[in-house]
Order: sequence, then structure tokens, then C-alpha cells
Amino acid sequence: MSILQLPKRALSWLRRAMLRVVLASRAGRVVASLGVAAIILVAAGAGLWAWNDQRAGDIRGSADEEFVATETPEIEVSVDQPVAEPSSPQPPVSTQPAVEAESPVGAPVEETVRAPLVVVPEPEPPSLRWPTWGLGPSRTRVVPDEFSLKPPFREVWRLRGKSLIEFPPAIADGQLFVGTNKGRFIAADTESGDINWEVEFGRCIAASPAVDSGLVYVALMDPWPCRDHDESAPGYIVALDVATGEERWRFASGVTETSPLVVDGTLYFGAWDRNVYALDAESGEKLWSYETGGQVKGAVAWRKGIVYSGSYDGRMYALDAGTGELKWAASGRSGLFSSGRFYSTPALAYGRVYVGNVDGRVYAFGADSGEVIWSRTTGGFVYSSPAVFDETVYVGSYDGNLYAFDAVSGDTRWAFPAGDAISGSPTVMGGLVYFSTFGRKTFAVDATTGERVWTFDDGEYTPLVTDGKRAYIVGLARVYALEPIDANEDGAGAEDQDE
Repeated sequence: MSILQLPKRALSWLRRAMLRVVLASRAGRVVASLGVAAIILVAAGAGLWAWNDQRAGDIRGSADEEFVATETPEIEVSVDQPVAEPSSPQPPVSTQPAVEAESPVGAPVEETVRAPLVVVPEPEPPSLRWPTWGLGPSRTRVVPDEFSLKPPFREVWRLRGKSLIEFPPAIADGQLFVGTNKGRFIAADTESGDINWEVEFGRCIAASPAVDSGLVYVALMDPWPCRDHDESAPGYIVALDVATGEERWRFASGVTETSPLVVDGTLYFGAWDRNVYALDAESGEKLWSYETGGQVKGAVAWRKGIVYSGSYDGRMYALDAGTGELKWAASGRSGLFSSGRFYSTPALAYGRVYVGNVDGRVYAFGADSGEVIWSRTTGGFVYSSPAVFDETVYVGSYDGNLYAFDAVSGDTRWAFPAGDAISGSPTVMGGLVYFSTFGRKTFAVDATTGERVWTFDDGEYTPLVTDGKRAYIVGLARVYALEPIDANEDGAGAEDQDE
């Protein structure tokens, strides 16, 4: 931090002290003024150190500070209704009067013509749509109970990405949509894993797609191999037809790795050119943009007509979703000797904004005010985006722990030592928290106790999405479709789906 970035009170105090030194030196009291200057600088340093210590310390929150217990994230559910199969034609039923026949004793009887018995199959239950990163606009990654699955699982199929898959798929209309680091974008059948279509963009993809109204939206970075990023290169949001992969429109921005969000016909995303954008989702026309003070890498979240986005300038922004007008901008508590940057995507619940920061902290801001309600320090960078469930905030850290923080106060409920850095984001399903580590392993731990329940021998970033029929686990370069099994059922692996 430069001296120009010090708090106003500290700058004012230093200016007054320096003025006294100048006036003293002009009066000829040079030696004395040097002594005064030394005392002033020592005092200023001590004061700034105390300010920094207070500034960088954690804050404990309370239920009296912008906490709305009824504003839960579990309400955002959309489903794919199954399409009814056409039934086989049935023999016509006679409408002629019954024919009289003679009984053995000569008594007339009526012959009844009966329609054949038709067996109506049980309709398939609707499947959960997972149309965007984090499941819904609040980005909380909580699977509704009626669509939750529990381990143990058996593998049904696997899809090879051929390169790193950093972000999980979107699921809609019986298809799974996923992008790879080399720019390969795939639409696969959720039942079989067969590839329906794919597009080679030649640009890195480090975001989940979004699906809405027959289009799938893909965020594109700079051209592969993306090792030394060209920050001046353009990035794009591309809209593709979900059925064919045909490109409908393309919008040029800065390099973008933010997972798009579509709400009420408007698409929101951020880019390295420092802007948060709002586009018409159907046409790709720009509606507005807002320039922050740094690169925007995390995704945008939405609540009650406000979009929330973090920036690499260390600030969280709240913008009017319709106009882009700034509602508030707030920074964390990094202090003088560290630089707080927001890569993490905010999760919105209980009237608060929960988000991680590379300063190693997790923050809760008031969604309406922007005030820091609580902050909690971990032992490493927090690139992970929180999942929020049952008044608990779940988030991973580079210190190798998955944390469960009280959503009200920020107190630590438990921490699970996974053994390797956690960069991706957890998902809560069926009372379990699923997450992956840089040790190429996926864990499921009890959401209440933090005890390990299940592991899977692949994973790297954000591991899990579901449609309520299968759990889709994201490995380093594969997607695995898993179904629940009985404990004594064979869970042997399936063949790769690649051609």
C-alpha cells in the first residue's frame, strides 16, 4: 500500500506533523526539528501499526446486523419436465348396441364389448436443471432435498475432456454442457454420455456455461495455451444453440473467466478490462457496463434487482441490475501489508454477501449497506466460493482445510483437514459437503460435524453438479456420471465416452 492509500485520518495527522517540522526548520531550529521529526515519525509508525493491527483483525458478527433468517437460498429451483412418450394405438372400442344371444335354456342375454386393458406407465419425475454456476442467481450451490443423492455411487459413464476442466458443467434439457482449458466445448447426453456436438474455440475456458431459453452461453479467455496471459487480448461471450451448437452471436470484451448469469433475459458477466457487463441475452446487445478499479475474475451474483461482483482492486461492488448504477462499494480488512483481491464469487443468503479473498479471509458484507458484518482468517488464499446452507458458510482455503463458519457470527464450527490446497468451491447435497483438492481427490463430509463420509479418486477444482438422477463429478480432465447404489452392489467403472 502506498502512502496515498492510507486512511484519511492518518494522512491528515502526518501532514500536520510534517508542517510542524518545516516551520521549525525555517525558524532555524534545525537540530531540534530533526529530533521532533524523529519523535513524530516513531509515533506515526506506532499509530499506523496499531491501526493496521486493528484493521487487519477479524470481526465477529451478530444476528442484529442485517441478518434475515428467512432469506434462505434453497428456494431457487427450476426443473426439466419429462416429455411424454407417444402411446401405441389401441384397438377401437365398439359403439354398436349389445347383441342378444340365446342362452342354453333360451333366455336372452346381453353381450358386452369391453375395451382392452391399457397400462399407463408411471411418468418419470422431473429432473433438476443446473443452468448456471452455483445452481441459481444467489450462487449458493445447495441441492434441494427432493433432488439430493447420497453415496455410495456406481459409475455409469465418463466423459474425457482431453485437457483440464476447471469449472463444472451446466445441465438442462437432457444435456450436459462443459468447457475445457484448451477451448473444447462439449454438449453430451446425460443418459449415455454420448457427445451430441462440440465446438473447438482455440481459446481457454475457465468458467461454467449458462443455459437459458434455448441458448448456452460460453465465456472465452485469450488464445491457448494461456500460460503468459495477454491481458490486452479480447475475450468473448458466445451464445450457441443448445440443440446444434450453432453460433448465434458473439460479444467482444476483455479476457473473461467469469461464469455468465442470466436473469429475466439479461446476461451478466465481468472481464479483465475491469468492467461488469449486462447484455440482452437474446441478441447480445450491450445494455450497460460499469468499470471497477481492477480485473473482474469471479462471477456475478444477483439478489432483489442488485448484482454483486468482486474485483481485483480489493472491493466488492453492488450495482443496480437494470441500470448499472453503483449502490455501494466496500473493501475488506487487508491492512497495510497485504493486498486483498476478490477472485471468489459471492454467495447471497440471509441478507448478506459471503465471499472469500486472497488475503486469506472470508467476509460477510451486509447486502443492503455494504458494511463488513464479520471476517474470519484462514491460513491461506481463499479463491474458493462459499456454499451456504442451514446458517453455515462452507469454504475451502489454500491452507488445506474446508471450513464451516457460522453464517451469523463467523465463528468456526469445524474445519476438515484435507491435506492439500483447496481452490474450488464446495456443493451441499443431502446433508453432505462435496469438495476437491489439488491432491486429485474429492471428498464428501458431513455438513454438521465435518466427518468424512465418502471419497473419490479424482478431482481438482469444483467437483459436483446433479440433475437429481445422477451426480456428475468433475475430475482433473474427466466428468463422471454416478448413480446411487446399494452397499453390496458392484460399483465398477464405465468406459470413456470420447468419440
